[in-house]
Amino acid sequence: MRKLLLLVGILMMAVAFAGCQQTPLQVTIPDSALEVALRNALNKPEGPIYNPDLESLTSLNLAEKNISDISALSGLTNLETLGLSGNNVSDISALSGLTNLETLRLWGNNISDISALVSNVGISSGDTVYLEYNPLSPEAINIHIPQLEERGASVTR
Repeated sequence: MRKLLLLVGILMMAVAFAGCQQTPLQVTIPDSALEVALRNALNKPEGPIYNPDLESLTSLNLAEKNISDISALSGLTNLETLGLSGNNVSDISALSGLTNLETLRLWGNNISDISALVSNVGISSGDTVYLEYNPLSPEAINIHIPQLEERGASVTR
């Protein structure tokens, strides 16, 4: 009887442990051009894309891909280099949590608000942000860019 109880207890613990393991979350990518570019970068032409897939990327060049919605990039937490030049991006809030970024190429988009870059505590000394050819707001030019520069980031506009 004791052996049976011990076996049942071990089985219950094994089931409980298996239930605690997290299943990777599937990523929703609302911008079809971004999805194509990410699939190419991941070498994953079909099937679901999961958070661990995106977390594996450290460098990503998405220049001139006709991308407008980058919200799906918020999961690229290991990204060090990101090229988004020559797209139609206006909202960069997805970049606020990408604290490993060292080089960020954003020139030639429709970005006016760069407060997400100031919110990104990882953008600092030695990092470079390229903002040329964007309709930057007066707040971006007079407040946010100087704040980034005070932290040691190089900002081109």
